[in-house]
This record gives sequence, structure tokens and C-alpha cells, in this order.
Amino acid sequence: MGIISFSVFRKKLETGIKAHTIRFRKEPPIVGEAMALWWKSRTKERKLIGVTIVTRVDAITIDPENRDVIINEILLKTSDIEALSFKDGFESINDFWEYFKDGKRSGFLIHWDPDYITHKAILPWVVNHAGFLSERPKQRREYTPSSGTEGLDFTAKWCEQCDRDKDQKCSVLMSEMNCSVLITDDKGQWFKHENKAFCAVFKPKKSYSLTARIAASKRAQERKGQLNLLTQGAK
Repeated sequence: MGIISFSVFRKKLETGIKAHTIRFRKEPPIVGEAMALWWKSRTKERKLIGVTIVTRVDAITIDPENRDVIINEILLKTSDIEALSFKDGFESINDFWEYFKDGKRSGFLIHWDPDYITHKAILPWVVNHAGFLSERPKQRREYTPSSGTEGLDFTAKWCEQCDRDKDQKCSVLMSEMNCSVLITDDKGQWFKHENKAFCAVFKPKKSYSLTARIAASKRAQERKGQLNLLTQGAK
């Protein structure tokens, strides 16, 4: 899963008005991959805006001196640049040129699916893993295991088969297990839909060997005591 951090246009990101960004990087993200959108990810104000899916990536060059924008080798008209600036979150084309005033640069215009921001929909691979009939819940309910056994069953199905926890360092799991104390911005990713509990940021492993399954089962047993603490804190 890739990460993109923002320090401007927060409301437009959260409401889905802004659904692409311009980034000057060497390698583009892959169309179809999950992308976590963060607000000021390296500061104390950090907050996860949501997990989305990359839908398209365009090559882009911005030349502020000549007021030119080239996308996929096509030189944009002034009206097209103005439309691009509004869709990217700027209030005017002048704000756009002011923001990119530091010289000619090339990078990528990254598009994403705004329906997945703030988890309005459930990611396709989560739907498949849970066996849901619908990916758009009418009302999502946060989930907390009611007992250690229930928590153990949940982590066996989701955490032990998730690539995020392959080194037992999943921040979502650690946050959820620390009762109601919010220690990271990853808390609040466990929900119920169609009467089934699921993790909204689950990332399936590519394969499961017999050795890996045995090791996962052992780790799940070791976590049982920690999950009991979770239940006690919820009372």
C-alpha cells in the first residue's frame, strides 16, 4: 500500500471534491493499488483521511515560466489548465501558478476513487475475504471483540492472514488492543457489516505455507491474553 501526505486542501479531500494530486517523484504508483491518504503524516497533526484505490496515472510537466502544462505529451490549453487547477483544489489558476512557481518540473498526476475515501465503500479484497454481498454498508458500526475467544477468532481470520502484520508490527492491531485509549491514528478500523466483523485496511498475503500457518496459529494463542485486556478495558 502506498502513502500520499497532504498539507493543503483537507476539506476537499475528505468530501471527495479533490480526487487527484500532482507529485514529482521518480516512480509512479500502480493503477489498482491501495493508497493511504494522510493529513500532515510527519507531524503531530497527522490523521488518516482514508484508504483509496489508484484509478489512473498520467505523466505531467509543469513550466511556470512559460505557463505551460503538458500531460501525456499533450500541451494543454489555458482553459484546460484552469479546469485542472480547480479539480486539484486551487481556487484560481493564479493560485495554481503561484504554488508551482519554483521552476519547470516533471512528475505524475495521480487519480484515485473518491468513493473509497473515509471508507464510504469497503475495499474489494476485504469484500472477497469476508464474503460480503455488498461493498457499500448503509450504516457502518465500529467493532470491538466481546471476549478473548471472539477476539482470537477475529485476529486468526484477519490479522494472521494480513500482510500488514507479517512482522507482528501492525499499528491497527496494537491500537485496537489498547482498549479505548487512542494511541495512534490507526485506531477505529474494525467494523461490522452484514453481521460480520472485518478490518477496513486488511491487505491479504500472497500465499500461505504450512509453516506460516502453524506460526500464525502459535502467535494467535500468545495474543489471547492481550485480547482479554481489550475486553476488560471495554467494560
